[in-house]
Amino acid sequence: MRTAEIAASNAGLAFAGPPADKYELKAVDLQPDWELCQTLGLNMRTRVWIFRPGQAWHTVPASYRPPRGDLGRLERELCRICRMPGFERTGDRGLGLCNQHGSELNRLNLTLEQYLARDPAPLPTFGRCRARQNETEPCPRWASASTHRLCSVHGKRWRKLGKPDVDDWVRVPQPIKETTPGNLIDLSALNQVQFHQVCWAIQTDYREHVVLSIGNTKHAVNWLRDHGGGRAVSEIDPSELEEVYWSRLVRWIGRARWALATGDDELQRPVIRLGVLNPKYRNRTVDISDVTQPWLVQLATLHIRHVAALGSGATKITESGRLFRWWSAYLLTLGDRTPAQILSEDACDGFARWLQRRVVDSTQYLMLQSFDDGAGAPPQAERDRIAARLLTPNPNSRDRNRPVLLMTTSNRGNLLRLLNVILLTHIDYLRKLGGHAPGWRVSRAQISSQDEEGRLNRQAKGLAEEDKALPAVVFDQLRAHLALLGADGLARNGVELLMHLGRRPEDQMNFPFDCMSVVTDVIDGEERTYPRLRYTDRLKDGKGGHVVDIPVFERAAAVIRRQQDWLRRTYPRWFNDSGEPLNPNLRLFPKTINNRDGTVPLSGSVINSWIRQWVGKGSKGHAGIQQTPKIVGPDGIGFPLFRLTAYSLRHTFGQDLHDAGVPLDTIQRLMGHDKLLSTQVYARPTMADQWTGLKQLEQARSARITGDGNVVLLPIPTTLADHEDITRATMECGSCAEKGNVARHGAACQFGSECLNCFFFRATVSDLPDLHRTRHRKARLLAQQRARLMPQGQLANALATKVQLEVERLDDLIATLEEEIRSSDMVTDDDRQLIWDTLDRMDRIDRELLEPLGSKRGLVRALVDERTFHPLAAAEMSATAGREEVLL
Repeated sequence: MRTAEIAASNAGLAFAGPPADKYELKAVDLQPDWELCQTLGLNMRTRVWIFRPGQAWHTVPASYRPPRGDLGRLERELCRICRMPGFERTGDRGLGLCNQHGSELNRLNLTLEQYLARDPAPLPTFGRCRARQNETEPCPRWASASTHRLCSVHGKRWRKLGKPDVDDWVRVPQPIKETTPGNLIDLSALNQVQFHQVCWAIQTDYREHVVLSIGNTKHAVNWLRDHGGGRAVSEIDPSELEEVYWSRLVRWIGRARWALATGDDELQRPVIRLGVLNPKYRNRTVDISDVTQPWLVQLATLHIRHVAALGSGATKITESGRLFRWWSAYLLTLGDRTPAQILSEDACDGFARWLQRRVVDSTQYLMLQSFDDGAGAPPQAERDRIAARLLTPNPNSRDRNRPVLLMTTSNRGNLLRLLNVILLTHIDYLRKLGGHAPGWRVSRAQISSQDEEGRLNRQAKGLAEEDKALPAVVFDQLRAHLALLGADGLARNGVELLMHLGRRPEDQMNFPFDCMSVVTDVIDGEERTYPRLRYTDRLKDGKGGHVVDIPVFERAAAVIRRQQDWLRRTYPRWFNDSGEPLNPNLRLFPKTINNRDGTVPLSGSVINSWIRQWVGKGSKGHAGIQQTPKIVGPDGIGFPLFRLTAYSLRHTFGQDLHDAGVPLDTIQRLMGHDKLLSTQVYARPTMADQWTGLKQLEQARSARITGDGNVVLLPIPTTLADHEDITRATMECGSCAEKGNVARHGAACQFGSECLNCFFFRATVSDLPDLHRTRHRKARLLAQQRARLMPQGQLANALATKVQLEVERLDDLIATLEEEIRSSDMVTDDDRQLIWDTLDRMDRIDRELLEPLGSKRGLVRALVDERTFHPLAAAEMSATAGREEVLL
């Protein structure tokens, strides 16, 4: 069904059909759909547009009653009550009442019929308005107040001028325009082109579901009539419009120019609107205004057209525009040589070395920015000299508030790699330039690896690789202050969900509304119900675009449900009566402005903006976010706020998984890494790990296992602890004091690997996570046997008795070790609480993530870690401190 037919059949509804996308708006001649316009109220013969009251697509209320009289009269109708001689007042208020009677009707909360039935008394007149239309003609309206004795229009104009002396003010003619009824717009004074474009603009607002303001539209039409000079809407410069109520006309000008724009014309502009080349880019732009070389401008536009046609990411296109700006600035230093005369060494490798100097300039600029010598003049002068060697940001970009564009090692590498791609893609154009141009390439020696660039960037900030994740004490402070983000809403739910999921911020912001489902599955013979997250990750640089289906913590599921409920309460227009989204593409974190159906997600960078305001390092534009108290690090001093970012929360999630003993391949899946190499950053050995490994190797080489499985120690250890360290072998939930028993994968064990019933079995506090996990698994097996979910018989009964004894043995071990932690004088209350939190986190990872994945956690090795001192290692060291049992 066509739009006009839908509008005719749904005259009382707000709009007909789904909203049109303004970025897909194309109409070469701006010809309106006359059938739709007439359905909406346009009279083609008189060129008068009449809006039926009560329709939600415009601002004429259902209670509006058109005044009686001719179109375009200066004089207003009298009040329905005050219309007798000596009691004349203008019916300026709605429903044809004067100001006083209209106010009384509203105060009594009555309908017009109920109010008139009260037979209100007419009020004395204030006389005619004292102002004049011209030298000879007075204003025909009645005064609205006794103080100034001016009509409502002249009174408003007089107040806007600051209430000058009334007697002096009325001596100068104050003409007012003819007025039309509030539901009518007269287009008869416009020429043919203006009439067509205004009708096209009104129908476009209707199709885009933009509510039409009758008052603003009248102002726009009157301006075109009086000041347009016969020009089309698309030919008017918005700078001519100074008054705020011309906003409707400014909107029409932008729409008309957008619709008339073509790709060829757009590529001639210094700031290219990417949405003209491809509607998917919407309002994104790329700036090449300071690219001065004609051949480079042509190469830039050629590349921008190419990648826009392919639908590449807008960020990549913007980065290419930035590359051409930097390259143009460098080529200016080579003089007036033509491209054919420039060697590859000069055009490309020289550019790489020049960019490296800009990296140094950027570092110095930042250092001077934080330097304060008291006077301030020398640093400012030096900053100005450095800024002259850098670029200024595009006024339409996200960096527009920065004084200069800084260059980092990572940015330099990305630009050089992109330059090589551009040179290879457009080799045919370079051949037309001739000379050395076809051979231009940046040599590999000038481009560092991305890992090396990241290391250099972190080194410049004084960070190590282990600093990607946050220390546990810092993370706990952030979690304790979540309430300062608000009780509910985008900021609170977005940050808290990132803490519990560890997804990429840009992926999380793009979650669909129905991203979570509850799945019932059989895990280890037990039927379990658990939440799963399902979405498609973003496509970037040829990577991504995969369907992600992973289990999530129950805490994360609770945050998702809370965000869904918040959307239903805040934006009920996006849902049906049962709470289901009307649009299947509704996002879980949608933009709150310019987002009619909730399908446009927030940018991933908004999480950093929330965090900056939350921890007090900038960004004050988010209402409802309060600043946290001072965040302190493990050393008790203030923690560097620049390390508190969205990605630091993601890295903390990954590091916690590794510290809990989760295998790397499982971490890779839970983190969404394409390559295992990206996951291995959480498993890099620290100096403490390396030292412990050397110590264990030294101890192992001092022991020899004979053919019969006996251990010969050289030299003989002096303490029982040293003896067990050398001869101990790690088992499932503890260790065996005799390595010979577990040689050849347990085949040499003379006790049949019944570890829990063996006097060689050892368990320390660092084994508590594995003891809890083993106890949970055996208790579940025992429950299945007692529920007769497994084959029954004498052997099954004997096995149940054995498992029961093992559960009791594990309970005794766990209770003993936990009591050892509680009673140890070497463990502080804070460390003790940290241990319980660590055990709880490991238990949740086992039950809510690993078991649904069908994966098992590896053995937890509680070693000293440079990122944070592992609480279980600390507890074990304190529990065994001072124990010097000599081996006799």
